[in-house]
Amino acid sequence: MSTAAVRNEIGESPWSAVSRTNILGVGISIINMKNAVEFSDSLIHTGGRNYICITDVHGIVKAQSDAEFKGILNGSALTTPDGIPLVWVAYTVRTTCLRFAACP
Repeated sequence: MSTAAVRNEIGESPWSAVSRTNILGVGISIINMKNAVEFSDSLIHTGGRNYICITDVHGIVKAQSDAEFKGILNGSALTTPDGIPLVWVAYTVRTTCLRFAACP
């Protein structure tokens, strides 16, 4: 699935420059630690109103029954995976390098 299709399906925030992969309707940012730090730094310096989410499998499951929570995850500047199960799922959906931001 193309990045544009994922953004359309998950309703990704239009100002997020980081690609996402769709895991059950939640856009998980395709990012590594270096890129996460650089992107976070750029968010701080723009002075805009942004937020970053970190979610695990529980958050993905919760988003299935809570549209408002799903909107929060998909509206973030970044939604990073917390835990290796999401990284594994992302690898099966997409071949791009994905690292969870908690580990180098």
